[in-house]
Amino acid sequence: MCKFTEKADAAFQAACYEGQLGIVRKLLALSGDRRVDVHAQLEWAYHMACEYGRLDVVRELLALTGQRTVPAGARAQCTPQSLHAEAGPS
Repeated sequence: MCKFTEKADAAFQAACYEGQLGIVRKLLALSGDRRVDVHAQLEWAYHMACEYGRLDVVRELLALTGQRTVPAGARAQCTPQSLHAEAGPS
């Protein structure tokens, strides 16, 4: 893995964690050697988006297809409760 890809993966994970949908989309658009690994660290970016209620990012990641599809096991761990954990009482 080249240094650029490692940095892109880290930036992707941070953008998912922070709920920065625009940045997530731009990083997902990278191709070839610059393509981010959405599965890095056992779907860490997806899990953080779920845990911190980043619903737009979660939807974007669930819309991925082909080799980037979020595995069913990871999907099962993202519940409505985890998506609203940060929202507090409604």
